[in-house]
Amino acid sequence: MNEIPEFDKVRTYTVMQAVCFDKGRGFVLGANTNPGAIYPYATWYFKEKNKRRTFTDGNFYLTNDANVAVRSFTDRVNKYKLENPYAIVRYNYLASVEMGEEENYNQIDGIINNTKKPSILEHLQQFKPQPCERGDKPEKSAEREK
Repeated sequence: MNEIPEFDKVRTYTVMQAVCFDKGRGFVLGANTNPGAIYPYATWYFKEKNKRRTFTDGNFYLTNDANVAVRSFTDRVNKYKLENPYAIVRYNYLASVEMGEEENYNQIDGIINNTKKPSILEHLQQFKPQPCERGDKPEKSAEREK
């Protein structure tokens, strides 16, 4: 398996996530390292050749909400997969980090956001009948009285 190249910077942005497909094409998501930057997050399309990347089609985000950029990054990757159904993912930079942080593996999507699923026991406890107080009898249904 190919090792992940150490591409951790794009201009003043630190790469938070990258996905590279066969033929050296892929996408990166970066966070600006300059405090107070106008565009805190950006995504790029890239072509990789001879261990060098050429970045194009940058999308820059004015919001400080990283989830907006992550969703855009995920949308760009998914669109590429739809347009290139036989494309093979060479590596998904930081996917292993997400797998280590997620509470469950139902959605490895580049966003550390999944919450812990309740256990079956916890789920069933929601429907636990309440005990009657001493001396109270459970109400009979109308069908049983007849």
